Amino acid sequence: MRTARHALLAMAAWIAAASTPSAQSSGVPRYGVFEAALTSSKTYANPFTDVTVTATFTAPSGRKLTAHAFHDGGGTWKARIAPDETGAWSWTTSSSDTTNTGLHNRGGSFSCVSSSDKGFIRPDPTRKYYFSFSDGSPFYGIGDTC
Repeated sequence: MRTARHALLAMAAWIAAASTPSAQSSGVPRYGVFEAALTSSKTYANPFTDVTVTATFTAPSGRKLTAHAFHDGGGTWKARIAPDETGAWSWTTSSSDTTNTGLHNRGGSFSCVSSSDKGFIRPDPTRKYYFSFSDGSPFYGIGDTC
């Protein structure tokens, strides 16, 4: 019984580690999720309203994307994006509390690798009343209404 429980715990830890972007040595897949986790150096009475954190992500082409970080309990804030360009990405943070060294002026980089994902669903830029994926392939949405 005890051995089976240890085996299950070890398997759960391995699955959790393999699914996090930071554990992937090959990089974040295109249109996958990259998550930047930040640890606050201060404690706030109401972390939802007392501080705001913004992360700016720079794509390989130089295009910039901005994401607002969210409070994830305790002293943790997270910012997430789905990179849409392959290559080396970088990111920096800005906080409304510039004295918080855990949230303000932090940064890093990650690599985005190609994947078989077609991308996001969006209105087709060439055909009115149609949808397509980011890669241009058509999206055939099927719905059922009563």
